[in-house]
Amino acid sequence: NNLEVRVSHPIKGRVPAARNKKAADLLPHEKTLYYQRMMFIVRINTSMHQLNGQQVELVAGGIKAYNQDRLDSYQNTHQHFKIFVGMQVKVCANLCVFTDGAQMDVKVTSLKELRGCIQSLALSYQFEQQRDLLEEWPKYALDEDQFTYFLGRCKMYHQMPYKKRKQVPELLLGDSQISSVAQGYFEDKAFKNDNGYIDLWSLYNFLTAANKSSYIDKALERNINAGDMVGQFISALHGEDFWYLKQMI
Repeated sequence: NNLEVRVSHPIKGRVPAARNKKAADLLPHEKTLYYQRMMFIVRINTSMHQLNGQQVELVAGGIKAYNQDRLDSYQNTHQHFKIFVGMQVKVCANLCVFTDGAQMDVKVTSLKELRGCIQSLALSYQFEQQRDLLEEWPKYALDEDQFTYFLGRCKMYHQMPYKKRKQVPELLLGDSQISSVAQGYFEDKAFKNDNGYIDLWSLYNFLTAANKSSYIDKALERNINAGDMVGQFISALHGEDFWYLKQMI
């Protein structure tokens, strides 16, 4: 129900017979148009759930980006897709997708193969397990000093030498997106801080909200990365080493 599609990067072209014409001389039937990136989601309205006061629902979706394919290859060349199953927070439309709910490099040569990959992912997805994990996150919170330290480490990450960066947990959100996370701490009506504390559910939604500015073909990886990052905070708050909070615990 409620199929939603987003596209980006329109590419204007022409049919092969008009390849030697000037752009101004092209006739309407000689012009072509395709979109380089596309993402879709389908809402499964029978799976509504309340999580920390917000309604979440089960969604399935996929991403197609032509920049990952060779458009000039033979017809039976593999086409690349990304598919996922997860949840969406109704108040803000943030996606909640984890590694076991996504296939990041689906290569198919037919719709039948693509359908099989989607069915396999849907059958293996554990909705209850992901829901139970998310329900734990509101029980843990960072104080303002810890949150500030986390943001500072995020800013440092992209400036670190490559060898040192490989030794710490990966962060896929960029500097401007981390600034959006800081802004959400003060301004987000649904998830802003509570007397200087921010629970991990709210932090996760700051990260996934910032991810909305990503290109379609990068959004899914960054969404999964945000979940991996927040999941490690629980261990850190119990005393385990975590670079993004290491000096604060």
